[in-house]
Amino acid sequence: MNKFTLFPKIGGSIPASNEYLVDHIRVIRRIFDELSTACYCDEIEIFHIAMRVDGEVLAFGDREGCNKMRLSRKQNYIANSISFGESIWSDEMVLHNFLRSNLLLAFQQMIAKLRKEKIQVDGDLLLKDLSKKIELYMT
Repeated sequence: MNKFTLFPKIGGSIPASNEYLVDHIRVIRRIFDELSTACYCDEIEIFHIAMRVDGEVLAFGDREGCNKMRLSRKQNYIANSISFGESIWSDEMVLHNFLRSNLLLAFQQMIAKLRKEKIQVDGDLLLKDLSKKIELYMT
């Protein structure tokens, strides 16, 4: 079985949309819990997403979208980050659409990296399952 994890890194309070963001984090964690019942890659144990959210106290300075991908064969994980700031989290519909598309993009990038490194991954099935879960829970 693979494990799917999400770690939100929030740079301070985000009063305007904190409720929206928390709801989306909850939904993504539910999706990841359900994906964690299958095995898509034997060599990699953990697929990890870091959500880097600029806030009032701290701005990470990342470009918006997917970036900072890391692969560690030794520690059996692959990680990617999804970064965004106030222009995204201040509007519920923009946040919703941004997370839907960037969640898929983050996994597409991770699958491409694994394949480039000659690591066997059932990327097609993973993307299919992820897409189904996104359609089910993030509509």
